[in-house]
Amino acid sequence: MAELPTLAHDPLSPERAGQPAQNPVAALASTAHPAGGQLVAQTNPAQGVALWQVQLLEHQVLALEADTAEMQRKMQAFDQQQDHAIGQLLRQLLDTKQRCLAQRHAQLGGQHRQQEAQAAQAAFEEFEHSHQALQQSPAAPLDEQEQADIKQLYRKLAMLCHPDRVEDGDKSQAQMIFQQLQLGYRNSNLQALKKLEAALQTQALSGPADHTLAAGPDWRLAKMQDRMAAGLLVRASIVRSPTWRTLSTQ
Repeated sequence: MAELPTLAHDPLSPERAGQPAQNPVAALASTAHPAGGQLVAQTNPAQGVALWQVQLLEHQVLALEADTAEMQRKMQAFDQQQDHAIGQLLRQLLDTKQRCLAQRHAQLGGQHRQQEAQAAQAAFEEFEHSHQALQQSPAAPLDEQEQADIKQLYRKLAMLCHPDRVEDGDKSQAQMIFQQLQLGYRNSNLQALKKLEAALQTQALSGPADHTLAAGPDWRLAKMQDRMAAGLLVRASIVRSPTWRTLSTQ
């Protein structure tokens, strides 16, 4: 997993928004302790520390989701490269097979040979149809700078459009935008992410709903823990996949 992001400001720092300095020992003693890989709030924690726990776990969840999205993007790029590498060879094999079987049926006849020739032709046509879009417009690989740009842009946009970070009335729109963001990122489509960024700048989504904030840090912490658990399951399934195992050995 990628390293957890460093908070821009130390939540225990006295410089935060003019708040009085806390006793570091007392503050650290009141923070959460790991339990099963997650942060949990202690009984009746101070409100400020509980909110800090929520923010810290949210950063961890966002880092996990961004790391998982990057793994999916690499697998997608790998699959496209493999498809492009073997696509022409496979096409030649299928074409040769259909021609040979069609010629044999023309020479010798027979219902069985006719069925074989038709099946080979159908397989060739299905291959042609499924690879037509890729053959017409192969995706250009991103250079090193573009790789860095798309990672940074994905993290930025995920903060803006994740359904858990908007009001209830905007959740459907946020879900649609977030799915477009994930699809564009998996396909290494930097231009698609830039278009989403421009759209969000002209019509920004709302922030968290008032009742979500009013629900208290315990409810928000539980929601973050659910997202963390779901994210870990997705990442584990990726790590076990044949494609990722192949990439890990390169």
